[in-house]
Amino acid sequence: MKENIYFDTSALAKWYLNEPRSEEVEEYIRKKFLICHSLPGGFAWGAVNLISSLSEIPLRTLDALHLLVAKENGAEFIATADRIMATGAKLLGFSVVRFD
Repeated sequence: MKENIYFDTSALAKWYLNEPRSEEVEEYIRKKFLICHSLPGGFAWGAVNLISSLSEIPLRTLDALHLLVAKENGAEFIATADRIMATGAKLLGFSVVRFD
């Protein structure tokens, strides 16, 4: 059974940037997605958020939208390096994979 995982921008950023635990995120992505040659739908939205984050535009208000999109798309897991996102995800019933 294929797992449905939504990547929060805080975890996705570690795939693009050399940050603590970046190698762990890369391995997780490779193991979960690249083997089957597909990436989760949240990558496009996450990439937009990542670009905005790198330009130092505050996007904390979008956390709720990320969780809504994940919920609406049937995600079971939230992968994040953001403790606030992790807390919100747990409250909504997601399993959380932490990279912080």
